[in-house]
Amino acid sequence: MAERNKTLMRQLKNIDHADYALFIRPDLFPLPFVKEVKSKVDKLIGYQWDGLQRFPEVIDYIDLFDRFFVFDAEDLASKTDLLPLTNFFIEKNIPESSERSAYFIASYDEHRFELIKKLKTIFDHEDVDSQLYLVSSEDKQIQNIQNAGLPVEKPLTYQENIHRVEKASILVDIHSPIHSGLSFRVFEALNYNKKLITTNRSVRNYDFYHPNNIFIWNTIDKNGIAEFLKAEYVEIPYEIKHKYAFSNWINYVLDIGEYSSIELSTTKSTLV
Repeated sequence: MAERNKTLMRQLKNIDHADYALFIRPDLFPLPFVKEVKSKVDKLIGYQWDGLQRFPEVIDYIDLFDRFFVFDAEDLASKTDLLPLTNFFIEKNIPESSERSAYFIASYDEHRFELIKKLKTIFDHEDVDSQLYLVSSEDKQIQNIQNAGLPVEKPLTYQENIHRVEKASILVDIHSPIHSGLSFRVFEALNYNKKLITTNRSVRNYDFYHPNNIFIWNTIDKNGIAEFLKAEYVEIPYEIKHKYAFSNWINYVLDIGEYSSIELSTTKSTLV
């Protein structure tokens, strides 16, 4: 961290002043560097898109920021002066996918591995092409993945991942039990009009939730999945969908121009 701080400080010398500085996962940056950035900007903004409990080191950073956002409703209630925020999507129109395929990729952990094995069995039964990938470089984990009949994948670039997202008709989201924040996969599904199967129950409380589009899996059995796959996708109103587009997201974060505020909803969606 000390060597990285020196490198960042050298780069920062080339910047005299800026209107804004936005840190995503500020705890990944050395604290002295963040303090030095603060001295050069009019407004310092932070966004922790992972739970405060999962990475509590970030708590030491919060008071440095003029605006600090969290994506977990429980974190929002844990400390004053925190602001609500979700992840976002980059707006893009694509042709409707003709493939009946489900896509998932994530780094290996035992929780994901066990659930993905169950989902593969369910998708095979429902005649869905399951493109479910776990990334690992450890021999034992690779052997586990192969023994389960799953492919071992290398890390993908953002563009490689999005290309696979575009081709699939169903996206899978296995969220970390330590927080209830919504992953980028949820917003990719919203942007591209994809069906989503998720283990994150909190998605039911958001304004874009519709049971035809999003299935909240109990992680135990396949009850309801066949009916969900047959249900017609329901188009989400533009004013709701656009709220989570990057163009609105960045205006809200920086508090500039016209924007729709983003909330971590705790009430049931009005679409159902």
